[in-house]
Amino acid sequence: MDNWEKRIQKTKIDKRMRELVRKNKKVRHKSIKRKKNDILPSDVYDFLQEVHFDDIPIKDRIAGKTKNGIVAIQIPEIFSITKNPEETIGILKKIYHYCGKDNIKRIVFDHRKCRELEIAASTIMDTIVMAGKMYRRNIGNELSVSGNFPIEPKCRKMFIASGLPAHLQLERDIVMRKDNVKLFALVAGKSGTVRSGTVSTHLTDYFDECLRTQDFKLSGKGRNIVSKMFGEVIENCEIHGGERSSWYVLGHFDLVDHNYGEVNLVIFNYGKTIYEQLIGHGTTKETKEKIEYMRKVHESQYDDTWTEEAMLTVFSLQKGISRLRDQQSEGNKKRGTGTFRMLEIFYTLGKSNTDLKPEFSITSGNTHILFDNRYRLADTTYGSEVLEIEKIKVIAFNENNNILEKADARNVTIMKKSFPGTIISMKFYIDRKYLETL
Repeated sequence: MDNWEKRIQKTKIDKRMRELVRKNKKVRHKSIKRKKNDILPSDVYDFLQEVHFDDIPIKDRIAGKTKNGIVAIQIPEIFSITKNPEETIGILKKIYHYCGKDNIKRIVFDHRKCRELEIAASTIMDTIVMAGKMYRRNIGNELSVSGNFPIEPKCRKMFIASGLPAHLQLERDIVMRKDNVKLFALVAGKSGTVRSGTVSTHLTDYFDECLRTQDFKLSGKGRNIVSKMFGEVIENCEIHGGERSSWYVLGHFDLVDHNYGEVNLVIFNYGKTIYEQLIGHGTTKETKEKIEYMRKVHESQYDDTWTEEAMLTVFSLQKGISRLRDQQSEGNKKRGTGTFRMLEIFYTLGKSNTDLKPEFSITSGNTHILFDNRYRLADTTYGSEVLEIEKIKVIAFNENNNILEKADARNVTIMKKSFPGTIISMKFYIDRKYLETL
């Protein structure tokens, strides 16, 4: 019996949701306690409403005009921001739209055909559903959810342990072996909360726990590097996303066998896109000069596959690029290294001794960036006094690894659908045999 309502009565769903709102809940990872409304559902719903995230095609709007109050959402075969961004963002927009329609009483999520479930897509969906349920409860028009589990075993396990059943507190009622799964349960923050330091420490602990399954561990120096890396990435969400922004972190580790494990990690925020951050108020004079230089170089290269937004989003990934970077300020002269460090660690540690390949993507606004083996970090000299003169590592996503040339459209995609914020999605491996070769 795959249908959630056959496994778990609707009354249990509603009861769990009420408990989640009323009480403080302990998350699965040690030392991090989920406070009341830690998932910030009201903030999410209001922000998405402001940016018109419910703007969906007419055919989908018509499908939502249901007489029985039930609408079905078919989760695609590949529900992934990394591999299938356009369709996945379209599904997320549709879910948000239906959550806000008072004529819809129940949303049925059909995961049966899903054979690739990405933790980023799943987690963003969950925050939208939780925000929608909170909104509907606040206006006195409850929304219920039900659905079918994925048939594919790996997707099914991830969905139950780290997907909607977990976030609705239902996974305890589902029989599933969890002894080979390590979770970093959903943690949230928003602009001004200053939680990046604490969360990055616990996220480093989590990463170390995953490494220990393969008899490796972080050294003191390694812990410092990884913690700073996570800290800057999360801090970027806190201070760059705007006053209405909220951010989220979730991790899922599956010990596939004793030789390797798979880590799925997402860090994302609802708020300003990377492009909006760079061209907005508060960007330092140093960074503005670099942006203007890049604009002049690239303006003749723009077309349907290369826009100013895409160019500056790629530029933001390079070492030392940050809207707050200032060589004259002690606290800001080393900004712009967090995402770069994450790329270095991803490329260095995340491989497998088998043919499995890690996956990494950054999605912000209308820009989707895919990191793969086609283009890698490599030493490059910009050759411009406005940029850096010395040789540094760069990833420009083109044959010459030249940040002054347009990127390959296979790796930097201009999407028709936009995500209001930034998503960092990672899937990589902790492989004992591979780590032994380093």
